Amino acid sequence: MFMKRSILFLLILFLHGIVMGNGFSSLKIGAEARSTGLGMAGTTLLDGASGGFWNPASFADRRGAGVMFSLHRWVEDIRSQVLGFGWSNGGTGFGIYLLYTDVGEIEHRLEPSPTPLGTFTSHELVFGLSYGTTLWQGLRVGLTVKGLYEKIYVSEAWGVAGDLGVLWLAWEERIRIGGVIQNIGKTSKLEDEPVDLPLVGRLGVGVPFRVLGGDWIAVVDGVKERGFPWHMHAGIEFGYRKMLFLRVGYQSGYDIKDMTCGLGFSWKNIRLDYGYQPIGGGLGDAHRLSFRIGW
Repeated sequence: MFMKRSILFLLILFLHGIVMGNGFSSLKIGAEARSTGLGMAGTTLLDGASGGFWNPASFADRRGAGVMFSLHRWVEDIRSQVLGFGWSNGGTGFGIYLLYTDVGEIEHRLEPSPTPLGTFTSHELVFGLSYGTTLWQGLRVGLTVKGLYEKIYVSEAWGVAGDLGVLWLAWEERIRIGGVIQNIGKTSKLEDEPVDLPLVGRLGVGVPFRVLGGDWIAVVDGVKERGFPWHMHAGIEFGYRKMLFLRVGYQSGYDIKDMTCGLGFSWKNIRLDYGYQPIGGGLGDAHRLSFRIGW
């Protein structure tokens, strides 16, 4: 009862996934700025270190290694940081990522009053290990295992979850087809209240192509969370000489979010990306900045 009475609107908004979802909402807000600009359609992106968040099968793709760091500012004082690493030899690969989310200081009241009793914080921590391998020609599969931790005021919850992913690079890699089931697992109770993980299924298609002297990719994901209807996430990216990238995306069926956009700059093996998402209902905007280096 204490938790129900002391968590105010801002915390409820975050813990229920901005759209009234389940606990551990940081599992649903994306990993880096490129996918933010593409409408959170990341199932078929081949993006190295962020693959553990979207689809672990992507680690079985191209040779090389990379490190990614991302900063995400959501509404009010909600902030996330992601640190990821990925490696692949072209047929098998693995990755590691750490996701930390902080809601900031939240006013503590036991009943309506002009002055709070004080403030408290909320934190979520996710640690993931991913593995991907090639089964047959263009068919890849992958697994991510995650440790979960959540703390609200003095109450804590722990959990373990996993993702299963598949990725098919068909027709000489002219089309990518992928699917993933995310957040299969269980957590302990939080202040005697059960915590349901956001079990999500994704089916995606990605099509890279060249038009007007530029490198393009169009991506579409169908997203289904347990207890909610299907949503479509889609985006398109234009790349100029592998140096400048412009992105726009769209998410269908949500009350407070739809369009996204972003841009990126690349020089040799270094890339800087920015993603922007307006949030409706007077809640503000979401911004994400990512830095990536590969070798």
